[in-house]
Amino acid sequence: MKNSRGFTIPELSIAIGVFVLLAIGTLVALNPVKRIGKANDAHRWDDLAALAEAVELYQIDNGSLPSDLANALVDTDQKIVLCSSAAQLTCDSQTRDCLVVNDTDFIGKYIPELPVDPTKSADTDTGYYITRTGDEMMTFGACDSYEGNITAVAKAALPEYVECGNGEIEGDEVCDDGNTITEKCGNGILEDQGWHCNSNCTVSVYFSSDEACDHVYGGDGCHDDHSGKDYWDRYVHRSCGRDERLCADDCSQCTFMCLGEM
Repeated sequence: MKNSRGFTIPELSIAIGVFVLLAIGTLVALNPVKRIGKANDAHRWDDLAALAEAVELYQIDNGSLPSDLANALVDTDQKIVLCSSAAQLTCDSQTRDCLVVNDTDFIGKYIPELPVDPTKSADTDTGYYITRTGDEMMTFGACDSYEGNITAVAKAALPEYVECGNGEIEGDEVCDDGNTITEKCGNGILEDQGWHCNSNCTVSVYFSSDEACDHVYGGDGCHDDHSGKDYWDRYVHRSCGRDERLCADDCSQCTFMCLGEM
């Protein structure tokens, strides 16, 4: 007699479970987006780790940072894209400045070439950025990733961040009045009495009184609606506000008087 017994319920459950696991594994294996994304992220991790290690080795050998990276004016958590030629680039969907890195004492010696994100085509836009973390350490990151934030910290501190025009006296700044304008008579801007700072925060100047006016042309001369090349060669047009009065050479007063030829 033949044994016609079928599968028991436990056997069927095990068979179905194995089938489901095989199906899930097949779907994962055949998911190209996930596979490519993870592969790209692995590439990014390797690139950033190589950059950080190269900086550390350079500093050990030379006692300083690579010149291009040492001169990076990057603030805490600010991102500047690494590149081989100056440009405005997009990083994490925002327009960012670009830091040109082409120091041959670093590139070619401590790292074969400037790494490029696997989704980029050239080192004119590497897809990688440099930033400063809270402990002043140099940090490299990927502008894009498939999963999570990809960064690598080099065991190297960036120089103190100094920004002229931010209203804070930093580093070797003599002054900082919150702008990069050189306050003076003749710059076309009315300045108030008090201390002012020049455009690169190296010199303080004191205005003993408010400027009554300010002209953008220098010299001793005036223009009163005359025309002709000879007249324009000899006189300079200076205005005070919306009228056609003249501004004194020291910006101390407005006058209707013509101050003569140059």
